[in-house]
Amino acid sequence: MFANTRAAIVGGLLATVAFAPTQAFAWGHTGHVMIGRIAVQKLPAEVPAFVRTAQATQQIGELAAEADISEGTGYPTTGTYPNLRTAFTIHDGERDAGHFVDLSDDGTMVENVAPFSPLQSSRRDFDTQLRLAGPTITTYRQYDGYLAYNLVDQFQQVRKDFALIRAFTKAIQTATTAEDRSYFQYQLQLRQTLTLRDIGYWSHFVGDTSQPMNVLIHYNGWDPNHLGYANPNGYTQAPIHSPFEGSFVKAFVNQSDVAALVPAAYADCACTIELRTINYVKASALQVGAVYAAAGTDLYTTAVPAELTQANVRLAAGATELRDLIVFAYRDSVNVTVGFPSIKVSDIENGTIVLTPTRFARD
Repeated sequence: MFANTRAAIVGGLLATVAFAPTQAFAWGHTGHVMIGRIAVQKLPAEVPAFVRTAQATQQIGELAAEADISEGTGYPTTGTYPNLRTAFTIHDGERDAGHFVDLSDDGTMVENVAPFSPLQSSRRDFDTQLRLAGPTITTYRQYDGYLAYNLVDQFQQVRKDFALIRAFTKAIQTATTAEDRSYFQYQLQLRQTLTLRDIGYWSHFVGDTSQPMNVLIHYNGWDPNHLGYANPNGYTQAPIHSPFEGSFVKAFVNQSDVAALVPAAYADCACTIELRTINYVKASALQVGAVYAAAGTDLYTTAVPAELTQANVRLAAGATELRDLIVFAYRDSVNVTVGFPSIKVSDIENGTIVLTPTRFARD
């Protein structure tokens, strides 16, 4: 996420055609890679082995930073290094707001204009809901952030990936010709590649959510004058967002310390992905006070124990949720469909329907 882009949007400056690409990633490259790697290392054996290899661990970890790396797609315009400015693009504009959500102190969207939950059926409906809620400081309501919708969207993609892998694995076993078997072996290999990419990209947003300043309007200093929100506990007004998630993590956080905080067992919420997402966002938001309180006067510049604890705990929360969501997606993949016309994965696995190339890809 480009923090300055977000600030410009929240300040009503969407019409600005260029912005400085000073990046304040949610967790920065180091933190996102750490979350992705730890989550994969903590996966149970029930998740297909191709996701749990050392190579997959490295790939998913690096891909966890991809959503930030792919930002800044415009041509250079003005300025000089390190403050080169680039043109605003459709690519960036469509994705910037997917890295955060601006909840108010009472749990509604920014400026108390609309409820955060339940989630709407699509991003389009979410944006419509916010637009209809009343006058706001922004002209494009999407920019209260659609992070929650990214989490659900990409969970559903990974669940579909696993569904296809289940189907292709069974189809290889039941193929009656070498040609059909070869077809499904190729499809399986291709889908495994796509699945690692999809998990890696998705993991970025799971990590974004574990950073409390990414889910509340208090995203860069608890300023009592910022949109009129009170600061009853006297939290710092300094911009601690970037150092907390970036330079502090890179300099002082050890992956092994974070991994030690991740529970061994998968936590089943016995709920829908929509409800799990809402609960995850809200749980992270509740920790924002602790992150600000730990900042003290050091402001996440040295390895103060209280600050280190907050970084470790929040990174571990991201890794834990990512691990659990991958397991959730795999388990739930048996309940969806593949092919056209649609075939239930459970019917393929139990032998009710034999998947053939024609059944899978009927024109």
